[in-house]
Amino acid sequence: MPNVSILAWRPDVLAQYLPGIKSEFSQSNIFACCQQKGLQKVREMGVQAFCAEEANELFKYEEPKLQFSIAHCRNLMQLASMSLGDAPLVLLDDDVQPQKGCESKFSSSFSKYALVQGACIGSIGNGIYMLVHFFDHLLEHSNDADFAPVADLMLRGVVRTHSPPSSLRSLIGGFLGINASLKAKQAFFPTKYPVDDHFYEFCCRHSFPTLKFMDESTLPSEIPLTMHNTVPSNSTSKLVDHYILYAKSAIVESYSYFRLCGRIPKLINGRHTLVKIANFDPESMCSHTAAEAALEKFRAAAQYHLQTGFGEPIDSQLKRVASLGEKDLFVPQEELEAEWENFGQEQKWMQQAQAILRQSPQNIAQALFAGKA
Repeated sequence: MPNVSILAWRPDVLAQYLPGIKSEFSQSNIFACCQQKGLQKVREMGVQAFCAEEANELFKYEEPKLQFSIAHCRNLMQLASMSLGDAPLVLLDDDVQPQKGCESKFSSSFSKYALVQGACIGSIGNGIYMLVHFFDHLLEHSNDADFAPVADLMLRGVVRTHSPPSSLRSLIGGFLGINASLKAKQAFFPTKYPVDDHFYEFCCRHSFPTLKFMDESTLPSEIPLTMHNTVPSNSTSKLVDHYILYAKSAIVESYSYFRLCGRIPKLINGRHTLVKIANFDPESMCSHTAAEAALEKFRAAAQYHLQTGFGEPIDSQLKRVASLGEKDLFVPQEELEAEWENFGQEQKWMQQAQAILRQSPQNIAQALFAGKA
């Protein structure tokens, strides 16, 4: 059975879902990665846990601005799992609620695939789809009794769907299985942009072509399923902020693809295809991304709904969307290069950390899990 590692940044959130995680992974070894301030609380829940700050010191990590990025902590979780042996690793976020049969589906798929991609129901994470659902809500549900509270949740970044996916979707880092053959061989990308999951999958497929990965022929019955329970933001700007961030992330991800293999993903006949390019121009990529992110359609929809007048906080966010331009989605060349440098440094550090680990994995495990509470 696998190791199951939870990114437990919010112990109060984890407390709601931990009983379900323990029930669904009853035969697995569960441990958590916490910040120092939450370590004691997580251990009091009966979960084996290690402290990210102590792990960074143990593995000689020297990038303070990245030490609490989700991607870097998933890298720490890979290393912690290696210290416990050769079992596969399941990564969970603290706000997921694994559905029935997850453990057996992960275990069965580990016998076939290098990565086991789970799927989510519940909250949507794609910033473009979130905005689509929001405008659908304004158009189709304005007379519903729950219109206002649902719209408010959407503006705070919680857009829900309850339909299970009919086929395999993009990799989700907060609900993912990594086989022993791949564990800690590839680093997640520490970045402020939500590209680390997708780019991790692409790097694995690119760097380890002989391994077998899930594809579109994977049966829905093989895919582990979880409920994702996004915590609402305190700000009603979250939905539009997330749309902008998601669009900019597409540029960062394309640049990362270009630096890795000289190609970028483009939507051709409804499918993303890797296309070789000679040079990467941030301005033309921004225009391309704005088109794929349906910027003009969203602007027009916002202007249309402003004529109705929904009141606050909806109207102020509609005005934001209506005023967006390509300049709001632009990522300059120097920032792209800095993000790529972060990835290179992280990959190099992972190799050095593995060398530390190989010297004495048992001592590393003891230092991680028996550290100061």
